[in-house]
Amino acid sequence: MVLEDGTRHVTNADGTYQVIKFDRQVVSVSPERAFPRGGPQKGDPEMTIAELKERAAEFERQGLSSHNQIMAIHRKFAIPVACLVFGVIGLALGATNRRDGRLGSFVFGLGVIFAYYIPLTLGPALAKGHLIPPWLAVWAPNIILSAVGAAMFFWRSRAADQEFRFAIPRWLRPRSVVTRAAADRPVVVEASLGTPGLVGRLLPRPSILDRYVTAMYVRVFALCALGLLALFYISTFIDRSDKVFKGAATWSMMGAYLWYLLPQYVYFVLPMSVLLGSLVTIGVLTKNSELIVMKACGISLYRVAVPMLGAALVAGGTLFALEQTILGEWNRKADSIKAVMNGVAPATLDMLTRQWVVGSHGNIYHYNYFDPGNHALLGLSVFEFSNGMRSIARRSYAERVRYEPAPGHPDAWRAEGTWSRELTPSGDTRKFSADPIAQFTLEPPSYFGTRQPEPQFMSYSQLRTYIEQLRTSGFDVIAQQVALERKASFPFVTVIMTLLAVPFAVSAGRRGAMYGVGAGIVIAITYWVAFSVFAALGTGGVVAPTLAAWAPNLLFGAGAAYLLLTVRT
Repeated sequence: MVLEDGTRHVTNADGTYQVIKFDRQVVSVSPERAFPRGGPQKGDPEMTIAELKERAAEFERQGLSSHNQIMAIHRKFAIPVACLVFGVIGLALGATNRRDGRLGSFVFGLGVIFAYYIPLTLGPALAKGHLIPPWLAVWAPNIILSAVGAAMFFWRSRAADQEFRFAIPRWLRPRSVVTRAAADRPVVVEASLGTPGLVGRLLPRPSILDRYVTAMYVRVFALCALGLLALFYISTFIDRSDKVFKGAATWSMMGAYLWYLLPQYVYFVLPMSVLLGSLVTIGVLTKNSELIVMKACGISLYRVAVPMLGAALVAGGTLFALEQTILGEWNRKADSIKAVMNGVAPATLDMLTRQWVVGSHGNIYHYNYFDPGNHALLGLSVFEFSNGMRSIARRSYAERVRYEPAPGHPDAWRAEGTWSRELTPSGDTRKFSADPIAQFTLEPPSYFGTRQPEPQFMSYSQLRTYIEQLRTSGFDVIAQQVALERKASFPFVTVIMTLLAVPFAVSAGRRGAMYGVGAGIVIAITYWVAFSVFAALGTGGVVAPTLAAWAPNLLFGAGAAYLLLTVRT
């Protein structure tokens, strides 16, 4: 092994400390000790069928389960066969005269993929729990979807070129605004000699229109929100179900985990539901010619969109309220339950994730393990700084430290197996000392026992206070500042999406609700990509944190303003 441009640290018996820098050094390493099995091992996906059979037979001889290898063998055949299954379903769904166009087909394609994903992921979990045989776990998606595809293909062959429809519940079917208006007051159509054509004028109060649009919007919004929540929960259940089937977790633990994820999922679902609700509502009004009637009666598109804009403001306020109240705390609880399901002891869950800690006086602590029961730290390193944290003044190490306060010394810790190294501003060693027993002055145990502050587990006010504490200690807070600005900018996405959806839905014409759903998915993906890219640019210092967080809203808001000013109102 050839080492280049390195540094070697040597402690001599007389207590001196040497730092030897080298440009090139050759170190002999035994390949058998470094790679005892002759190199990196293949995983099941990388193995051939013969190798998988050999490994499965070896596991069976040892009395171990070989279901992973059996599933890997069947997967090599099942995945190629899935191409034929998707082709049959694609032919059945494609042979229709739908007006939704490409985006409507895109939505149907996503539904088919998700329908294939559920048994594809749930099957191995059931096999690991010994509820179904391994071969069935792999072939179940093909068996189910091939039966559905064959039935649909047979049906389409008998009724070719007919529109493929889903039955919508009666309570979701919108009623005509003209019918609603006529039920209250008559519609008067007058002819004017000075104006060519007819001028329609609705006599009922404007609140009737607001109630009608709001009711339609709320129905679509609720349907989208419940559907998206169902997708999140189904995917999460499938991902974590193998822990329950194998006995690593209980159903009550799974229920608690899903319950504490609710605020986070609502936080994700609300912007998408607002976008889809606006797109579908305006799309349905356009397709049914109701929007034309409203315009003919002197009601502009802006006036029609007022109820949706009000709902968007309520949704944005809900997002900010979640940020300020239960979102961070419930995320922390869900994360704790997830770690317990993965086999991490709950007593040390938070401490294991916090191995780097900033002290109240500017010191930095690093440790391998914290034992909250005995108030002990293992493998502790203490870094002390000078010159405004421009250089390290001292590094102290202890194999084990235990909290033992004494009168007048409430922050005293007993350290074992210690050494300390004082450094000059240039980085050279000024003094080195090693002691079997020493006394360290550290933070109290509760300081190490709390969870490391993370933006996803903090509210806006908590994160702002934490940033001020880090800034006064001289730390770089760009990443935290970007996270803070994102917490302030994200709730406005509901208003931006509504302003963008209204003119876009009008421009889309009479292509129906499925086209609106497809357009909503594309717009949401584009916005999320822009949101993530600008956040990465802000964290890397390329753009200012405020611009990194607000740039997606500014870009999409400008696009919405252009569409609103150019669409026929």
